[in-house]
Amino acid sequence: MSKNVTLYDIVLSCPTDIDEEKNIIDNVINEFNTTIGESLEIRLNLKHWSTDSYAQSGGAAQDLLNKQFIDSADMIICIFGNRMGTPTKLYDSGTAEEMLKAINNDKQVFLYFSDTPVSPSDIDLEQRKQVTSFRTKVEEMEIALYKTYNSLDDFKAIITKDLNLFFLQLKTFSQEINKYSETSNLCLSGIDESNLNQHIILDNISKKLNKIISDKKDDLIILIDEIKNIVIVPIIEIDDPKIHSSSIIKPEMTFTSSKVTPYMYSKSSQSIITNFAQNNNLDLGKDFFSLGNLKTIENVFHVSIMGGSRYSLKGADEEIHKQKLLEKLQTKVLKYLDWVNYSNEFENINLIKLALSNTGNIFQSDISVKLKFLNTNFIEFKDTNPPGKHIIKEVIDNELIDVFFGETNSVNINAYDGQTNKISNIQVQQPILPGYQYIPEYTDLVEEYFDSHESLHFYEKFEQGQYIIQKYHFKELKQHTNISFPTALLFRGKLNFLEIEYEIISKENPHKIESKITTKK
Repeated sequence: MSKNVTLYDIVLSCPTDIDEEKNIIDNVINEFNTTIGESLEIRLNLKHWSTDSYAQSGGAAQDLLNKQFIDSADMIICIFGNRMGTPTKLYDSGTAEEMLKAINNDKQVFLYFSDTPVSPSDIDLEQRKQVTSFRTKVEEMEIALYKTYNSLDDFKAIITKDLNLFFLQLKTFSQEINKYSETSNLCLSGIDESNLNQHIILDNISKKLNKIISDKKDDLIILIDEIKNIVIVPIIEIDDPKIHSSSIIKPEMTFTSSKVTPYMYSKSSQSIITNFAQNNNLDLGKDFFSLGNLKTIENVFHVSIMGGSRYSLKGADEEIHKQKLLEKLQTKVLKYLDWVNYSNEFENINLIKLALSNTGNIFQSDISVKLKFLNTNFIEFKDTNPPGKHIIKEVIDNELIDVFFGETNSVNINAYDGQTNKISNIQVQQPILPGYQYIPEYTDLVEEYFDSHESLHFYEKFEQGQYIIQKYHFKELKQHTNISFPTALLFRGKLNFLEIEYEIISKENPHKIESKITTKK
């Protein structure tokens, strides 16, 4: 019956004074292959430069040995006695180079130092000193756990136990990984609107804001047409007190406490509306700002702390109605312009939303996710410009920060399950007199605006050289479900390609999942 046997190449690396140990290792590995190795379906293949290298030119001896069989080996057994060996270009000896390179490449190293008795006449003191110094370095650098032996029998027992334990644990670990991979699969997914995608999706909120801007523009055009359709009939003022038309201004009724002047719609206000019309190819007509004989009445004895307005209007109903519509139009144009500027702020900013997906068959809990990506083009939300003063309260009241930059909650994607960081919008206000309305300062609204986004920060952030590291925590994730990350990532500029590395660990799977998600090439 055929079997799938895993073959491991093990290199024996040692100076020339280690001789009898080589024969012991040969015997131990042969015994392993016919006993434990047979049951584990593992076979060990021992290699040594004396039997597995060939004469070659074109480089330093150690470099050629590395290329022939050492670099491709799965693990290495290193033994030091009383000799360090011959130095190489960069290392204390060939054995030291092979060992340190194996460690740097995350390969298993079995390291041993011989303390067997040796005749003093057979010891090279300088070589012995180098071995002692190297042993101290290994301890100080904390790069390996080594063992010592006092006799050849001691060495045989130690190497036999080490090989058996290592491969028994390796097989067990491999079986756990295979079992896990069959039942569980945690990964990251991109979010495209409310749907999942295997790639990162680059979104842009300007597209969503453009819909708002388009609706605002349509409302302005309708309002402009309404104002243009208002007909102002010129009225001749008559001083005859016998005429009592409500549409006629009667100067004799103006009290000395009031000051009456012709109403003047400011040039700056006209300019705001006119510029909007010109930019959108709208014809206002020559009488668009004409308000007939509309007058402004100023109460010269008005006391501001009593509330109300110091000014009032007097004129025909059509004149007063048109004036109010013009004021409304100006306010709407200013809001429209703020929406355009807000959209322009994010026109060159990519918005990325991610989800954690469990495509496996087991429930996952206490999940830690670490994201790692280049800091190139990455920007913090706090580094963007806030909305203008005419719309910032509307943005806050409608919770557009959550809508645009927060989590996704749809049929296929659950909302983030972390603890809430929501900042209360309740503000302590100073007592105000009746008739007055509290209007928050723009600076206060800006602070509230950025606080709204800060409340979405359910992660820890670190900087590591040219990389940004973000750490998230998810309470749980059922089988075949997805959960949104709490906030979107922002990247400025044109991105030809973006890669986000990630690591995932859960209570049910302590083994780290390492992968990456990218934009579609």
